[in-house]
Amino acid sequence: MFFLPPWQAIYQTDGERDQTFSEAQQVYANLKRWYLRWGYDVVDVPCCSVPERVAFVLHAVTQAAEQGGAD
Repeated sequence: MFFLPPWQAIYQTDGERDQTFSEAQQVYANLKRWYLRWGYDVVDVPCCSVPERVAFVLHAVTQAAEQGGAD
């Protein structure tokens, strides 16, 4: 499971996202802890450009597939 942590440099609130950055960090930590508790493999996607994020995810998926970890 890919997780994208809150990224302060680009974080904004709006009509739908009314959490503060601190609240977003707490939600992120709680969700990550919950998924780990239930046995999910959690992979943090780094805070970088969109093409770099895509490359990271594709690389991780390719590695998992090669190792037989893709279910």
